[in-house]
Amino acid sequence: MIAVVSVRRMSLVRRATPEDAEEVPRLRQVMIDSLPGGDGSTEWHAESLPALRGKLGGTIVAGRAVPRAP
Repeated sequence: MIAVVSVRRMSLVRRATPEDAEEVPRLRQVMIDSLPGGDGSTEWHAESLPALRGKLGGTIVAGRAVPRAP
């Protein structure tokens, strides 16, 4: 017996940037919601954005984004 499998072409992966900050918590929430007993609240999304943007844009020091040294 021969099985026929269709594989969809996957998109390229790239590193997340500060502009992606709002999408990262949404994707994490999709994973959380798929778990049994996962917490469906999304209140943490907005609270996480400043730190997430800083992490995606450089190094965090004392809660502030600092550009990487050349």
